[in-house]
Amino acid sequence: MKRFAASLFLLLVFSFSCILSAETGDTEQDRVRALFADDACMTLNMERGRPAIRTEMSTLRKATKQEDLLDLLERAQDLLDGKMQPAVRSVTLSRHRSAWTEKNLYKLGCPWSDFQPTGFAAEKGRPLTVIVDVPPDEKMPRLVIVNFRAYDWNDQDGHDLRPGKNVIVPKKNGIIYFTNGHEQQKDPVVHLPD
Repeated sequence: MKRFAASLFLLLVFSFSCILSAETGDTEQDRVRALFADDACMTLNMERGRPAIRTEMSTLRKATKQEDLLDLLERAQDLLDGKMQPAVRSVTLSRHRSAWTEKNLYKLGCPWSDFQPTGFAAEKGRPLTVIVDVPPDEKMPRLVIVNFRAYDWNDQDGHDLRPGKNVIVPKKNGIIYFTNGHEQQKDPVVHLPD
């Protein structure tokens, strides 16, 4: 009887939240984002409790066909089940003009390097997940992998990033750098959960 009452209560709470979200005009994306406590979607918002979160995730999985939202729901499930820990490898990138713009502005002979070090390395052929926390309308940082042991500065493995989850397969071993020659509204934050 207690299980039935608890199930009925959860059903009523969830139905009310669905009606409320329909009335407030929340989109699927808003509802998925509400599952997380942070903008990078690396920590769950546990205020509603595990059963309500599971119910909401199940409903959203059935309702959405968007690949990026399904990825976020999978991440939420992994966080809920303890298969994934919140990211501890995060880098906040500086926002400034590009090295070439600075070179021309200050009439320098050579530009400075706009590589921002991470302290992390990439392994050739091993997929690397990069989560970029930047609003979609902002210019994006770029990931660059450089192997300085090769003594060839021009031999770089560069990858353009997009907001949210990026899966990159490096073509070489090396140190992970980011370049960010843009002046965004806020400093971009990059998470490397792997």
